[in-house]
Amino acid sequence: MKKTGPILLLLCLALICILALTGCTEENEKVETGPVKGHSDNLVAVHYPEERAVLAVDALWIDRVSFLDLPFKHFFPGAIEGLRIIEDLDFDILLTGHGVHGTGGGAIGVKEDVREFREYFEALYDKVVKAREDGLGKEEAMASIKLPEYSHLDMFDKWFKLNIKGMWFHMYGE
Repeated sequence: MKKTGPILLLLCLALICILALTGCTEENEKVETGPVKGHSDNLVAVHYPEERAVLAVDALWIDRVSFLDLPFKHFFPGAIEGLRIIEDLDFDILLTGHGVHGTGGGAIGVKEDVREFREYFEALYDKVVKAREDGLGKEEAMASIKLPEYSHLDMFDKWFKLNIKGMWFHMYGE
C-alpha cells in the first residue's frame, strides 16, 4: 500500500485531521497525539493504535531526501529524535503530507520509511559535524560529503548538496 495519488491521500489526511481535532472517533477508539520536532518545534504526530496508523504530516518525506536546503526552521538533532519517537510507535500505516515528488500530495508509507529517513538525517548530521570538526568550511563540506547509500532516494542528485548546506546553516548559523 505504498504511495498513492494526491486526491485519495488528501481525503484520508482530511478525515484523520478532522477526527483528531474534533475527537469524533468511535467510543472505544484510542487516539494518541504528541509533539515532535522537525521543521518546527511543535509538530504533532497522531497515532491511531486500533488502525495501526500514524499521521505525521510534516515530519518526513517518503522515498525522498529532504526539501532543497531545509528552508524551514529545523531543529537538529531534535528533528532526528522526533523521527525516533514516531518510529517507536506501533504501526503499519504511515500517512504523510509530503511524498512522491511532483504529485502535489503526500504518500502512504510504512515504518521502514521513517527508519530510512531518520538514518539519512543522522548520516547527514554526522557528516556535517565531522566536516566542521575537521576544520572544513561549508563550501568544502558540500564538495566533500558523500552518502552514496542514499542515492536511490528521489531528488538525491538535485538536492543532496543543498541538504548539506541547510544542515550546516541550521547547526552553525552560517
